[in-house]
Amino acid sequence: MGTVRIVKLLRSHRVRIARALVRQTQALSPRYEQLDQSAQERNFMALLITIEKLVENGDDQAIRDQTSHLAQMRSAMGFRVDDFILASLAFLPVLRRFILENSVTFDEGIDDYEAMEALALPFIGLAATIFLDAAEESTIPSVARPMPAALAPRDNKVHPMRIERV
Repeated sequence: MGTVRIVKLLRSHRVRIARALVRQTQALSPRYEQLDQSAQERNFMALLITIEKLVENGDDQAIRDQTSHLAQMRSAMGFRVDDFILASLAFLPVLRRFILENSVTFDEGIDDYEAMEALALPFIGLAATIFLDAAEESTIPSVARPMPAALAPRDNKVHPMRIERV
C-alpha cells in the first residue's frame, strides 16, 4: 500500500470525507439523523486522524481509544447495535469510492482500498464488542471473554485481516 499516498490523501480531504461519512451514516441508519451534524463531523475527523496515525506509523492506540469512546458513547445514548454497526460499516464504501476516484490507476486504487479495509475490519469488530459490552449487563466480564482471533494481540497491536481474492 502506498502509505504516504493514502495519508496525504486523507489529510488533504479530511473535511470532505467527514461530511460524506455523515451523509452515508445518516442514510444507512436514520437514528444518526437525530445527532448534531457538526458533532458527527468532528467525531469522524478525529477518527480520520487516528487512521492516519495507524497507516503512517502503525500507532493503533489512538484508534483503539477513539473506537472505544465512540462505541461507549453511542451505547450510553441508547443506540441499537444494528444502528452502530451500520454506521461503522458506512466508512468502507465512502473510503472505497474516495480512494478509487483519487488513484492514478484502478489497480493502485484497489490495492490501497483493500489495505485500508484490512485495517478497518478488525476495528469494526472491536467497536462492536465494546458497544455490546457497554450495552448489556454481561454475566462474563469482558476481560474473561476470549478475544476474536483478528483482535487478539500478538504484540499488543491489532493486525490487518487477510482479504481473500476470488
